[in-house]
Amino acid sequence: MEGPTNCNRACVYCDVHKRKNTVRFSTVAESLRQVDWAYDEGFLFFQYVGGEPLAGCQFDGGVRPGRYQMCLNGANLMYEDFTEKLTSFTTEEGKTYVDHALEIIGYASRLGMFTNVITNGDFLDNTYYLSRLKKARLDFLTFSLHSPTEAGIRSIIGKARATANAGIIPTVSVVFTADRADIIPKVAKTCAANGIFFSTSIVQEIGDGFSTVPEKSNIPTLEQIEKVARELEPLRKSGFLVNGWNYFVKAMDSNGSRWKCDPTQDQFIHIRAQGEKGELGVCSEMRTGLDTGVSLKSKEWRERKEGAVDGCPGCLYSCYFRCQNPDFRGDSQTLMPMVLIKSGHSGLARKLGRRTIKDPSEIISVPQSELEKSQSWLKNYDRLHNRLKRKGKDLIDIASAPFVLAAVLATYVFVSLAARRKGISQDKVNEYMLMSIVYGGIVELGKDEKNDEMSDSRS
Repeated sequence: MEGPTNCNRACVYCDVHKRKNTVRFSTVAESLRQVDWAYDEGFLFFQYVGGEPLAGCQFDGGVRPGRYQMCLNGANLMYEDFTEKLTSFTTEEGKTYVDHALEIIGYASRLGMFTNVITNGDFLDNTYYLSRLKKARLDFLTFSLHSPTEAGIRSIIGKARATANAGIIPTVSVVFTADRADIIPKVAKTCAANGIFFSTSIVQEIGDGFSTVPEKSNIPTLEQIEKVARELEPLRKSGFLVNGWNYFVKAMDSNGSRWKCDPTQDQFIHIRAQGEKGELGVCSEMRTGLDTGVSLKSKEWRERKEGAVDGCPGCLYSCYFRCQNPDFRGDSQTLMPMVLIKSGHSGLARKLGRRTIKDPSEIISVPQSELEKSQSWLKNYDRLHNRLKRKGKDLIDIASAPFVLAAVLATYVFVSLAARRKGISQDKVNEYMLMSIVYGGIVELGKDEKNDEMSDSRS
């Protein structure tokens, strides 16, 4: 699903940011009905894109040109560079893009769908965002790396590691252009060494959708594609390469021709969340003119899809190709690191990835990010808080023991005297008092366990 399309970046190969406000974007309620339609049609994997779906910074004070402004989420951003863009990341309902996205993702998760958000990571600068993504039960977070400098790579991978620490499976995705052929293998190996999944997709220049048509093509040559494929092949065994291997060995024949999807199958579909019912496309590029009022089993849909595919020049989007050309043996290798991350063992996933890298010079060193430092501080704070809370409770219990004992004895004497007046035997009184004490202990145990669970969840 493609949500509001405004973005804080303007990548040369992407045309999405130019479509801001061309038509009314769907409200949250309308988007949820479109998700219902997709679920009812049998789709179980929900991927949400923008624009920038995690954009949502709002200034908390007056705007002063040339000064740093504090956002409500705690991030410092420069007015001159960012104000005009950030203030426009609000839907017609008055919701920030991130609030809009989280409601939709949370709903899809509750339906039982696997969920993924694609982001450039620019707004993921504090643990508050990560905690909200986790609360929405997001399964995957894909970072699009658009600044393939060493600083840009370190920034993205630091955020991706923090994402894995939060139990969300991170992937770093790089658009494969001719000028990135040399850096892609290094990024992929650095990702694996840090327990992060990697994917790449050959740049598309179709236009009228996600891609743009540049003045000078930047599509890599067949030789560059083959060279990158050879260098990425060892990562397949580690499980950190998301691309199905069929993408490299079957998608491109010796003539470098483009691939076309099967118009008789519906492994994937694209919903542009605009208007009440959205607008359906075979993919992000090929539109059908239909909306979610149609059934995918209908003759009308099949004819529109066949016509769209017939008029398509072909593409090499890796996500679409993978849907119709699964590599079950290769994909199964990704399960182990995914399970480790989802179960809270991201450190073990990193150890698994490091075993793949034979030469440390092949990777970029990534120090602990500010986001990871915040996570570590919060974790230590919660541990200390819980420990002090338990110690304090123990001290209170010890200090209050004589008073509790006196209260129990007084209650016992009072109940015994009252029972004697009513002719109740002393054995019944003893049984009643014993059951009261046992039941009270069980209730207190339950409260302690619940408090521990809430504390762990908050951590």
